[in-house]
Amino acid sequence: MQKSITIDTNLSLQDLLLSVENQINSYVTEICFVFDSHKNLVLTKEGELSFISFTETELALLKNTYFTHNHPKNGFLSVTDIEFAHTWNLEEMRAVTNSEVYVITKPQDGWNEPQFFQVLKHEKETIKKAYFKDEITKEVANQRYFEEVPKTILQKLGITFKNIKL
Repeated sequence: MQKSITIDTNLSLQDLLLSVENQINSYVTEICFVFDSHKNLVLTKEGELSFISFTETELALLKNTYFTHNHPKNGFLSVTDIEFAHTWNLEEMRAVTNSEVYVITKPQDGWNEPQFFQVLKHEKETIKKAYFKDEITKEVANQRYFEEVPKTILQKLGITFKNIKL
């Protein structure tokens, strides 16, 4: 770990998350902190520049937790982040940039993983078709996938996101 992170459980859960996020926003590799609803630290793990790998044992701890992690490249929530929230039934998925935090919260009726994969497949196919018809370049295809598709998926699934300035 690059530096010691202070975890102040006297704060409310949301303030605790923001406190941690203010401390990890400038890390050069991804790092996550996972809390339960009682502010207990369930897991913390450091990864690479743009991903963190987890063991099956670690993944089993994630149900109904608040998962926050930094994005060293300063991007929005990724498709992988959205899928991760659905698959592991997170309460919140949070991505921290240098200056803000993007947050999605579990919908009242729960995550809809089959619908997520259906929408993702459609979005991928749309990009692939445009690419193979030479309507867009590989760079534009990648840009759409990494920058536009996550927001499109959230919109089509009716999942609102919020961004909090740090």
